[in-house]
Amino acid sequence: MTHRVLVYDFNPTGHCPGWLFLVATAFRRAGAEVKVCCCTDDSRLDVWVEKMKAAGCSVVGIPQAVENHSNHAEAEARSSGSSRIFFPNFDSLIYEMGKLGVKGAFAGMDVAGIWLRPDIDGVEPSWLERLRVKCLRTRVTKLTRKRWRAVRNNRRGLSAIIPETSDVGRLRLFFTSPEAALQLSSRIGEQGVALICDPWLERAEIDKAAARRTLGIQSGSRVFLHTGTSRPEKGLKDACEAIQSLDHEVRGNVCLLRAGVVDPLDATSLRELEAIGGALIMDQYVSEDELALCYVAADWVLLTYRDQKETSGVLVHAAANRRPVIASDYGLIGSHVRAYGLGRLFTHRDQNALRSLLAEIIAEPVAATRDVSGMDDFSNLNSPDAFRNTLNDHWLLDPPDFREG
Repeated sequence: MTHRVLVYDFNPTGHCPGWLFLVATAFRRAGAEVKVCCCTDDSRLDVWVEKMKAAGCSVVGIPQAVENHSNHAEAEARSSGSSRIFFPNFDSLIYEMGKLGVKGAFAGMDVAGIWLRPDIDGVEPSWLERLRVKCLRTRVTKLTRKRWRAVRNNRRGLSAIIPETSDVGRLRLFFTSPEAALQLSSRIGEQGVALICDPWLERAEIDKAAARRTLGIQSGSRVFLHTGTSRPEKGLKDACEAIQSLDHEVRGNVCLLRAGVVDPLDATSLRELEAIGGALIMDQYVSEDELALCYVAADWVLLTYRDQKETSGVLVHAAANRRPVIASDYGLIGSHVRAYGLGRLFTHRDQNALRSLLAEIIAEPVAATRDVSGMDDFSNLNSPDAFRNTLNDHWLLDPPDFREG
């Protein structure tokens, strides 16, 4: 049987471009005919589009005028003679379906995707709580309203795509979190759920000294990398304030390397640290090659996250580049750091504990050697090949009851 697959992703930010590439090439390696629909007019995808084309994938753009991506994806799949669609970023699709109230999409089709953060649980806020949050115009209440919308739309979107309540032929979802997989299996059945690793993408073929020269970092600095979004839950402000609170003599040898776009609302503490020479800020889109340089240049990688239950691509890339992390003892990140010896932990949401740990680490001599066996084990479990094999074994080569033409 010839496998024909449409891979569809309309989010060109964060981990999405890399995962889009890994998914498409996974199916190509297994011999499938792959058509990729993505935002080809976004320059951040240029490198990935060329790589997918080189691997034998057909790549087409998503018109900017498209408002209902579920309907557009279905039309693209049917036009290419495929009844199978994969969404590397299922989060955006399901949210949009709930927001638009989509019904009747993907009739008789085999739909699959990766749902990174399936936020569907939560107590419905009272009218008084909604009014309070609406009237208080703060960053915290804005994020609270955003989460409420996510829960509401995810629930609606999921109810519109579960086979038992819709015309979808089959739905299979992949999760990086066992907790999330268990949570969703009660809603879509165990056969519709599978676990997948959180893969790394690139390793820099360069040593630390050369990486620091390239980035303009002094060779003797103790470098701590923070990358990804700057939103409050990623703890950028916590890291900056902890470094600022260190003794002057200690702080003078510290460099916080910040890689990635910073929201102006999150920039105050970071700019204050930069003003005293304690931060190097790459406030821009950072390519995978540039990010790999940042990992190699760093001594430690900061995962000062708040309330993140899931794992993190930053954790996986740190391990792949043999860089230890500083993380809170919470969620899957805390569990992985403990189990594989990926770094050091501090008490979740405890600013004093973070400051003390930083001071302790800075006071230690720079180790000439470090036991990296746990990092290697963890990166092997989360390799691109492990990611691709899971997709092929648990979806592509496990066809539904109906057959493609």
